[in-house]
Amino acid sequence: MVTKNVSEEDEFTVGYTSGVKANTTFNDFYQAPKGNSDWLGKDDGTRSLPGSFPTSLYDVKDPGQLADLGKKLPNAWTSAKIQAAPDQRFSASLIKNLKFGKMKAANITALQYGMTFDSYEAQNLGFNSYDLNTQQSDTIYDYNDRMYRENVRLSLLHNWTFLVSPATKIEFRNFFNQQGSNQSILRTGSNFEEGSLVKSYAYRYQERTVYSGQLHGSHEINANRTKIDWTAAYSYSHSAEPDFRRIRTKKDIGAAADSIPYQVVIAPSASTIDAGRFYSDLTENTGSGALDFEHALKSNADLLIPKFRAGVYVESKQREFSARWMSYKQSKITGFDNSLLYLPLDQIFAPENINDSTGFKLEEGTNPSDKYSAYNSLTAGYAALSWPITEKFNVSGGVRIEHNIQQLESRSYSNAKITVDNTITSILPSINLSYNFTEKMLVRVAYAQSVNRPEFRELAPFAYYDFTFNNVLSGNSELKTPTIQNFDLRWELYPSNSEMISIGAFYKDFHNPIEMFFVPGSGSGGTRNFTYNNADNATSLGFEIEVKKYFISFFDTTGKDQGLFIRRFVSRLGLSANAAWIVSEVKLGDKAVGQSENRPMMGQSPYIFNVGLFFSNVEKKFQVTALYNTIGKRVFAVGTYGTPDIYYMPRNLFDLTVTKGIGKNLEIKAGVQDLFAEDEVYQQDSNEDGKINSTDEKVFVVKRGASYSLGFNLKF
Repeated sequence: MVTKNVSEEDEFTVGYTSGVKANTTFNDFYQAPKGNSDWLGKDDGTRSLPGSFPTSLYDVKDPGQLADLGKKLPNAWTSAKIQAAPDQRFSASLIKNLKFGKMKAANITALQYGMTFDSYEAQNLGFNSYDLNTQQSDTIYDYNDRMYRENVRLSLLHNWTFLVSPATKIEFRNFFNQQGSNQSILRTGSNFEEGSLVKSYAYRYQERTVYSGQLHGSHEINANRTKIDWTAAYSYSHSAEPDFRRIRTKKDIGAAADSIPYQVVIAPSASTIDAGRFYSDLTENTGSGALDFEHALKSNADLLIPKFRAGVYVESKQREFSARWMSYKQSKITGFDNSLLYLPLDQIFAPENINDSTGFKLEEGTNPSDKYSAYNSLTAGYAALSWPITEKFNVSGGVRIEHNIQQLESRSYSNAKITVDNTITSILPSINLSYNFTEKMLVRVAYAQSVNRPEFRELAPFAYYDFTFNNVLSGNSELKTPTIQNFDLRWELYPSNSEMISIGAFYKDFHNPIEMFFVPGSGSGGTRNFTYNNADNATSLGFEIEVKKYFISFFDTTGKDQGLFIRRFVSRLGLSANAAWIVSEVKLGDKAVGQSENRPMMGQSPYIFNVGLFFSNVEKKFQVTALYNTIGKRVFAVGTYGTPDIYYMPRNLFDLTVTKGIGKNLEIKAGVQDLFAEDEVYQQDSNEDGKINSTDEKVFVVKRGASYSLGFNLKF
C-alpha cells in the first residue's frame, strides 16, 4: 500500500462535499433498526447476541429456557420509512514540517468521513430449461426488489517521514479504515413454481475494520552506489455481519385481493431464509518484513552501469472465521396457534408469541462447516540483474523463489475433519529485454512466471446464501495452486515527460486456473449452488493500446488572428485512453459437466475501453474532466444442464467533473457520476448458442440513478 507523501510546505486543508442521487435523495427510504454507533460505521452491540447467550442451542434442553432465549433477541423484522438525506463527505488534512537538530521530520495526518444513501430497483427472475418449441424458458419466479443501503466510512491516515541524513530516510506509515453498511431489501412478486405471491425481506448490517502500519527505511551508502531498503509491517482486518435477518411471506397466487393477508413462512427445521438470523465474524492478522539490496557494479563515471538487486520477504497471515445461524419454528405441531402466521411482521415474534406450546421457539442450524481457521506463511527471496549492453539495448532478469505453506482446518457438514496443508516451493523466473530506437521510443519483450494461490474463502467448506442472487456459494478444500506463464511485447513512445503512447500484445497460459462451477442436482425453487474448482488450463491472448497526450504541441498559441481563441482552447485539452481486446478460453476437461468443454474464462471481458478528456486553464485555475468506460460481456455464473451461463452485459459509464480555484485558498468542485445511468443487466444464454440476443432472458436487471455532487476544499 502506498499512501500520500508529504510536501515541503506546511499546509492545512478542509473539504466538504454534498451529493444527491436520482431515485434516492429526498425519496422514501426504508431503514432497518440502527444502533447508537452506526454513524461511526460500527455496531454498538445492538445486533449482537446477548452476552449470556449459550454458544449452542443444541445443548439447551429445557423448553422454558429456550423460550427465554428467544425473547432476548431483538424483535427487528421491519424497517422504518424515512426520507433519504443528501450524501455528506468531510475531509481534513494537516502537513507539518519539523526540525530536530540536523534531522528533518514531516507529518501528514488526514481524516475523511462520509455518510451516503443509495437505493435501486431490480427485476429478479429465475427460469427453468429452455423450450426449443416455444423459443423461451418457463419462469420459476418473477420478483421486484427494492434495495436501500446507508453507508458510513471513516478513514484516518497518519504518516511520519524522518530525514536522518542526506542518505538515510525513515518512514512510519499508518492507515485506518472503518466502514459500516446498513441494508434493507424488500421483495415482492410471484413464485410460479410454488403458485404463490411473495413478499420477502432481508436486513443486513456489515462492518469492516482495516488497519495497516509500516516502518520503512531507505539508506544510500558507498557513494550512493549501494541502496538498502527495509520494511516491517503489520495489518489487521475484521469483518462482521451481526444478525442478518431474512423472512418470507406468501399467499396463493390467485388471492390478489388486499383483504387476504400474507402468511409468514416457517420452515420445519432451522433455516437461513425463513425467519432466519445469521451471525458471522472474521479476524485476520498479518505480519511481514522485507529487505531489498541494490548495488551499482560500476562507478558513476561509467556510462553503462549494471545494477544487481536482491531481497527477501517474509509474511505470516492468520485468519479465524466463524458463523452461526438459527431461526424460529413452531414449538409444537399440535396446539400451535396458526393465527400467529398472519400477524404483521413487527408482532409475529413479539415476546408473548415465543413459548413452548402455542407459539415459536428458536432452533439452531449451525453446522461444523460454519467455521474455519487458516494460516499462510510465505518466505521469498529474489536476485536480479539489470545490464545495459549498449546505450540502446538493455537486459534485465532474475528469479524469485517462494516457499509457501497454506493451512486450513475446518469440518464438513457431517463433521468429518477437513485439513488443507499445501506446502509449495515455486521458482519464478522473469526477463525483460528493451531496445531504445531513440531517446523517446523503445520496444520491450518480457516473460514472467507467477502463481495465483487460492483464497482462504475458496478453500473453506462454508456455504453462504446470497439473498440478492438466490445463490449458495461454498469452498473446495481440494483446490490446487494455479501457475501462470506471462508473455508481453510492447512498443512505447514518450513524446514528453508527461506523455506516452504504447501498443502491446500479451499472452497468458494458465495451469489449473480457479473457476466457479455450478453444482449439478443441487438447489430448489430457482436457487443455484456453486463451488470453486480447478479447470485443466486456460489461455488469454490480447492486444492493448494506451495513450496519454496533450494537444498544446499541435498548435501555435501566438498571434492575434481570429483562430487564436480556438487554438488556445484546443491546446489546453489532454487525452488519456486505453483499450484492450482479449480472447480467452478455458479448457475444463472432465469437469465440463453439462457445459461446453471450452468457453471464455469466467469474469474475463472480450474488450475494455477507457477514455478521459481533460481541459485545463492553469492561469484561471479551471479544469474539466470527462471520463468514459465500457467493457464487453463477461461470464458471471457458469451453468450446467438446464441452467445456462449467465453474463454481465456491457454498460456505458460517463463521469464529469468541473474544478475552479478561487483566490489562493479556495477550490470548488462539481461533478456527476454515471450520467447515463444505464441498467445493469445479467442475461442468460437461454438457448446455449454462445450468443446473447433478444431470445435470451434477463435474470437480473438493476435500475440505478446518476449521482451529482458539489463541494469545496479550503487550503491554509
